[in-house]
Amino acid sequence: MPLSVAGAFHTPYMASAREELEGLVDGLRPADPSRLLLSNSDGAAVSTGAEAVRRLVSQITSPVRFDACLATLRDLGVTAVIELPPAGALAGLAKREWKGAGVEILTLSGPADLDRARELIAAERGRAEAEHLPDWRVVVAPARGTVSPAEVAEGTRLPAGSPLGCIRGRREEVNVSAAYDGVLAEWLVQEGDLVDAGDPIARLYPEVSA
Repeated sequence: MPLSVAGAFHTPYMASAREELEGLVDGLRPADPSRLLLSNSDGAAVSTGAEAVRRLVSQITSPVRFDACLATLRDLGVTAVIELPPAGALAGLAKREWKGAGVEILTLSGPADLDRARELIAAERGRAEAEHLPDWRVVVAPARGTVSPAEVAEGTRLPAGSPLGCIRGRREEVNVSAAYDGVLAEWLVQEGDLVDAGDPIARLYPEVSA
C-alpha cells in the first residue's frame, strides 16, 4: 500500500543519509548525559555521549520504538510525566500504554498548564529530599539482556569511563561503564544473570575532592 509521507525516515531507504552523517560525526567528543537518557531505538538507558551520538546516527535507518521507552519508564517506577510543546502525540501513546497505572500525564500546551507542571516538579523534588540519600551510587543496566561483568575486584578505584562489562541482548551488545570517578563497592550481579533496563548491577562510592 503506497503511503503518503514526507520521506522514508527510519527505514533502510535512508542508508545514504546515514553514511554521510557517520562521516560528519567522526571525531566528536560529546559530554556524557547528566540525566537518565533513553534511546528511541530500544528504550535502553544511554550512559555516555559517544553512545548517544552512535545511536542518533544508527536510528536514521532504524524504527522508532517509543513503546520500548515507555516500558523502561514503567519499570523505573515513574509517577508523572510532562510532554513539552508541541504536546499531545506522545502523551496519547503513554495514556494507552499506562492505562490504569496511576501515572499522571501532563501535556504542556499553553501557559495555563505551567502551574500544574511546577507542582509536579516541586512534588518530585520534595520526595527526593525526604528520602535518605546514600553515600554510594548505583550503576544500572542500560538494556535488557545477559550481563557479563568486567573482571574488576571490589574496592578498585575506577576513573570515569572505566568499562564495567556489557549486556548481551537479542540484537546487540551494549557496553556499561562508570559515569564518574569512584570505587567499586559491590557487584550486584554475576556472569550470565538476566537483567532488565534499569536493574542495578553494581554500587560505587563516588570520589569526593577534599
